[in-house]
Amino acid sequence: EEEEKEATEEEMDERQMAEERRRIEREERRKREQERRQESEEDRKRDQEVRQKREEEARKRKEEEEGLVQLCLLQKADGSFALDARLAALLGLQLEVLSSWLEEVLSAVDKAVTSADMAATDQEVLKEAYGTLVAVATLRKRYGYSSSVMLRTRYAMSNTQIASAILRSHQSRFETRSAVLT
Repeated sequence: EEEEKEATEEEMDERQMAEERRRIEREERRKREQERRQESEEDRKRDQEVRQKREEEARKRKEEEEGLVQLCLLQKADGSFALDARLAALLGLQLEVLSSWLEEVLSAVDKAVTSADMAATDQEVLKEAYGTLVAVATLRKRYGYSSSVMLRTRYAMSNTQIASAILRSHQSRFETRSAVLT
C-alpha cells in the first residue's frame, strides 16, 4: 500500500509537473502571440504614418506645381508680369502690400534715373516692371526656377529702362523684401 501510495504521489507529481509545463508553454505561446499582434499593430501604424507622409508630400508637391503653373500663366507674351491682385494672391499677399513696396522703391530710386526719365515712363510700365521683379523673385526663391520663363522675363525687363534702374539701385532692398515671398 505504501508503495502504491508513493507511486500515486509520484504520478501526481509528474502530472502536476507536466501540467505546470503545459501551463508555462501556453503562457509563453500567449505572450509570443501577443508580441506578434503588437508588432503587427506597430507595423500597421508605421505603414500608415509612411503612407500619410507620402500623401502629404505628394499634396505639397501638387500645390507647389499648381502654384508654379498659375504663376507662369500670369506671364504675358512679352515675358512681363502685371502687378495685380492675381499675382498678389498667388504670393499670399495683399495687392496693397506689393503696391506699397513699389512706392517705397520708387521714392528712393537712385539719382541715375532723372525726373525726365520718370515722367516719360508710364506708371503702368513701372507697375508691370515691379510685378515682373516680384514674379522673378518668387520663381527663384520658391521654385529655384530658371528656364524659358526667366529668359522671356529678362527680355521684358531689358525693354523697360526704369526696371533695370530699379534693379541696379535697390537690389538689396528688393532682396530683403523678397525674403517674405519664400
